[in-house]
Amino acid sequence: MGVDSELARVAAALGDPARSRMLAMLMGGQARTAGELALDGGVSPSTASTHPALRGRRAGPVDPALRRARTCYDHLAGSLAVAWLEAMRAHGHLAGPDGLVLSASGEAWCRQAGLDLDGARAARRPLCRTCLDWSERRDHLAGALGAALLRLLLERGWARRMPDSRALRVGARGERLLTGLR
Repeated sequence: MGVDSELARVAAALGDPARSRMLAMLMGGQARTAGELALDGGVSPSTASTHPALRGRRAGPVDPALRRARTCYDHLAGSLAVAWLEAMRAHGHLAGPDGLVLSASGEAWCRQAGLDLDGARAARRPLCRTCLDWSERRDHLAGALGAALLRLLLERGWARRMPDSRALRVGARGERLLTGLR
């Protein structure tokens, strides 16, 4: 496709009032849900989440697997990662004023799960830090511990990367690790 035809395609997409309003909201720099975009664009949430102008030329609707589990740089993101962070805090495995200090019970859980805590602590970055999840609009765990979790899932075959995507397929053992906290 030549530059002229590509420019015409973009101009045509921006000519749709709903698309223009949704794109303007996205250009504001703040994450928006499909529902919020739908309100701004005057369309249904399902239309907003699958709108061609917001998906890119060849992309399809948002893949449920991508929303459930995916890579975010070198750590796990998606609804499973958000739920895991919340469970770690709820069980007292992450404590402290910001909920990002690995407690004694958290250390025991991590070691029992097979996470390489010594390697994570030797990394040149914080052990635990949060990262805002774009699909859930809540935090998941980044830092050296978040990277160790993703590495463990992949190395043991409890999760696998999907071709040409950041999405991960998490198997039953990976699900149990992330959701079966004690």
